[in-house]
Amino acid sequence: MNFTIPDVPVSLNRLERMHWAVRRRYNMDWYWKVKVYAQSWNNNEKRKATVKIHQIRARKLDKDNLYGSVKPILDGMKGWLIHDDSTIYIDLTVTQETGKPVRTLIEVN
Repeated sequence: MNFTIPDVPVSLNRLERMHWAVRRRYNMDWYWKVKVYAQSWNNNEKRKATVKIHQIRARKLDKDNLYGSVKPILDGMKGWLIHDDSTIYIDLTVTQETGKPVRTLIEVN
């Protein structure tokens, strides 16, 4: 299943500096974005899923911030697109490039 979200998540550094209430709202926003853009697919099997997330953003992030930035996306997928976000249940690849318009491309197999 492939889907595109017309937004990119903030870096891990910025996410960690958010007030807890703002971060909660931010995570819920991403939860609903994932639900809306991937509404036609459901996977409750306890099998290992391959998740590829490609971000097209204005500026590139370093690798640890890039992988940390997808935490809200994975939390939004947990329980219905993927069983869990641990390495037992997903094989995660995150890539990026610069460009416009900013967007996040997600592939789940």
